[in-house]
Amino acid sequence: TTSNAYSYYPIRDKSTFSYVDTTTGGLTVNNKSTIAILGDTTIDSKIFIKASTDASEAITYYNNKDGVTTLVSYNGNDKITSTVLKANEPIGAVWKDEFMNAGIPTTYLWKIVAKGIEKTVLGIKYINVIHIHLDGIADMPVQGKVIFANSEYYYAPNIGLIENITNNPST
Repeated sequence: TTSNAYSYYPIRDKSTFSYVDTTTGGLTVNNKSTIAILGDTTIDSKIFIKASTDASEAITYYNNKDGVTTLVSYNGNDKITSTVLKANEPIGAVWKDEFMNAGIPTTYLWKIVAKGIEKTVLGIKYINVIHIHLDGIADMPVQGKVIFANSEYYYAPNIGLIENITNNPST
């Protein structure tokens, strides 16, 4: 598989992830899932890990090579490709993903805000953290370009995502 021993986005069979929502006035576990590795597959000439979780029937494909983490999922016939992390790029590096989602042209704009920082989440201190910013933009037929995601992601080595902060979420 393409999973690295030292990775900011480790994917391992039977990994369990618990996500805690701290915005609702208290600590509430709102999602707990276990990943099942279903094998490898090739997409666009790259090898991806095919995985599912017990929390969803959806299949997600993961490629983590040379510090670049790409996820692929499908919404009907639309292939959604997200390069969620470029761990070896310098602070200030930017990139974008463009795809159709439910027939709507969509763009993810990513930026490395900080690297090598310390971050404490729920009392646990993480070191060598990477901070990524995301703006998600949908090109709606009547409204034009609408920002639907404005988020901060924090990744710790060999742990993965330790915190996601959603700013001004749209519904």
